[in-house]
Amino acid sequence: MACPAGCCAQVRELLQEISKSPKRGRRKKKSPPPDIEYPSPPPPMTPSFTSPPPPPPPRPPALPSLPPPPPPNLFAVLDKPSPPPFVTPPPNPPRPPSPPRTGIPASDPDAFSFLYGRKGEYWSPRGRLLDYSFAGYGAGAELPVVPMDVNVMHFGAAGNGVVDDTAAFMAAIEAATSGAIYIPRGKYKISRQLVIQRSGIVLRGDGPDMTTLFFANSFTDLFGQTWSGGRNWDGEDNIAVQRSESYLQGGSSVVQDGVQDPPPDETLITRIILDTASPHVLTATSQAEHLVIKMYKMYITRSQMPPHSLVSTVKMPAQIYLPGGASVVEDEVQDPISDDTLITRIIRPESYLPGGSSVVQNGVKDPISDKTLITRVIRDAGKGDNMIFVDDVDRLRVGQRVTLVISDSYGSLVNDLNGGAESDQFCSACINAQRVLRFHSRITALDIFTGLLVMDRPLPYNIKTFWSPEIHSFNPGITDCGIEDMSIEFKWSAYENHLQDEGWNGIEFAGAADCWANNLRISNSDNAVIIWMSSFITVSNVWIGTTRKRAYYECHHAFNISYAQDVAVTDFWKRAYYECHHAFNVSYAQDVAVTDFWVDVRCHHDIAVYAWDVGVVFAQGGGMDLNLDHHRLVPYGTLFTAIMVGTSEPTRPFFSGGIREWGENQIGSTFWNLYAGPQGSVPFPELPADTFGTQCNFIGFHWFVDFSRGARKGWYREDVVTLRSQFITPANLYESMKSTRRERFQRSLAGYAT
Repeated sequence: MACPAGCCAQVRELLQEISKSPKRGRRKKKSPPPDIEYPSPPPPMTPSFTSPPPPPPPRPPALPSLPPPPPPNLFAVLDKPSPPPFVTPPPNPPRPPSPPRTGIPASDPDAFSFLYGRKGEYWSPRGRLLDYSFAGYGAGAELPVVPMDVNVMHFGAAGNGVVDDTAAFMAAIEAATSGAIYIPRGKYKISRQLVIQRSGIVLRGDGPDMTTLFFANSFTDLFGQTWSGGRNWDGEDNIAVQRSESYLQGGSSVVQDGVQDPPPDETLITRIILDTASPHVLTATSQAEHLVIKMYKMYITRSQMPPHSLVSTVKMPAQIYLPGGASVVEDEVQDPISDDTLITRIIRPESYLPGGSSVVQNGVKDPISDKTLITRVIRDAGKGDNMIFVDDVDRLRVGQRVTLVISDSYGSLVNDLNGGAESDQFCSACINAQRVLRFHSRITALDIFTGLLVMDRPLPYNIKTFWSPEIHSFNPGITDCGIEDMSIEFKWSAYENHLQDEGWNGIEFAGAADCWANNLRISNSDNAVIIWMSSFITVSNVWIGTTRKRAYYECHHAFNISYAQDVAVTDFWKRAYYECHHAFNVSYAQDVAVTDFWVDVRCHHDIAVYAWDVGVVFAQGGGMDLNLDHHRLVPYGTLFTAIMVGTSEPTRPFFSGGIREWGENQIGSTFWNLYAGPQGSVPFPELPADTFGTQCNFIGFHWFVDFSRGARKGWYREDVVTLRSQFITPANLYESMKSTRRERFQRSLAGYAT
């Protein structure tokens, strides 16, 4: 067998070496050749300061409380530093998974409404449909991307769900000037109310699955319950964007609506007066937000008052809330307000405020007052007009945003909004209500000779001179604030009952404009999102639910028949449990857009519109058994479009609350492509009640009902059921109106284009 190449030569060399070695005995160690030097053995492994040069110093350990700041473009970073250790609290029993959101099915392009057409070709500014394209942030604009300003981790936040991070958040909010406060991934325990007092501040997390703000204390825990009628924390929220003239954090000194007792060395001139004659009396209940975005109030001592200021006496029986929970009745209340003083007016008889002419609710001063008045309208104008005549244009300029305000005169305003339709309940609270309907627009042209003012959008209702129409400066308390990309979770508790809320409340926009809440998950709340006396607000991509069921029992009795004879109960359906008070509550607001939402719980009022709202939009959302509550006091022209009101047969889509003195539930709401069940397969059960209100539009419904009684209410109906689809084009009226705004205005308003 042949050897491999080179193998034989190696064998011969090996044999020669063996032959030269000794035959027997111990083999001697062969010494190395003289030209090869081997290194000495390594030194023993003992501590020595004379060892060879040490290796490079190790990287210093990272400080959990002071991580390096993230780069400006947060969303482009994929390799972020690891968060601090996260301690998971004991898990709650899991809640059954929520049904999947399917979104509205495709509509039939051949099925359209004669109120709008496919792309707005039939729409008229004087028609039944308002123009909703201005609803939301920036009058229908896209949400901004705000650069980062500060990082809560730089102020000592741990983000592990155990350490209280309240102080770090308060320090970060105080240090922020304008921009986003970055909240990296983690769970942040918040035990107190946080307050933001400047415009332009945004709270930004890493997403609902990454960043969680955990609120461990309810408002009952923080401030106690002093309301004589039970616990009621409506309107008070853990995160709020609020125009508050006087709210300061505190304990026992925090009184109604975020108004704190002044320091001991000062004398507070004004008081909050609760009008006992009002149908909406709030008796000694503290209302506040865990995170409030607000304005400062200036306290003035009597020694600081100008000598020419007037101190008048207002005689009215009133219930006065005093620090510590005491309430007294006084007949004389001094009002230090005059045109010459520079203090903020809280008692404002000339302005309509929630609960009566003298009530300031939720710590929000009415943005409309005599000081914001610019000029008055001197001629009547009709719905759909974009031109009005004023008596003075000296303080107006092109591009300025203004507010057109009208008041009621002996009930004629509500009658005109009803458009001649029959009303079944009279609104006694609306009679002579002052400065109630408000409409915001920008000035596109002015004529200094005739007083002509041209607006960038058509009027949503008629204007009569005997309604005292006025032009005011657009005066929001705070602007350009946002809350985005996080979860807001409250410590789990069982839900008590209606008006017995503990105060687990999520977000409030109060006295704000051009603000937003986006990409949020809110769990275990009593009232998730409240929008109060605000305008141009966008709430989008919000999920509202619970970590586990909050209702241990559904009700005490479904039917209780005692000492009775010959009773028959037929055709009933029992489903009475509730897990929250409100999912969304929009009151005294204009041009608000709530889009892409899902309500995975059953609240007393899932979606509530109330009290002189104008042009509010709910679009592309739904819930497992949604309730569209129109809570009376003339919410006007609300739009519900592309809404899934139930995963199965809806039980209460139009059920609405409120008291009789506030009149009927609404005027002029539009319901466009509402549906139930997968692909809209479940028909609607019935029409709303007769007291639901007038001038409603029901477009694209799948129901089989007798609509004859809707004629006297001025209701309009267009049902389209085709073989291809059960929905009218466009599927989402709000989005279509935004995309067709210019073309519609050019067609409808002669010579006017946006």
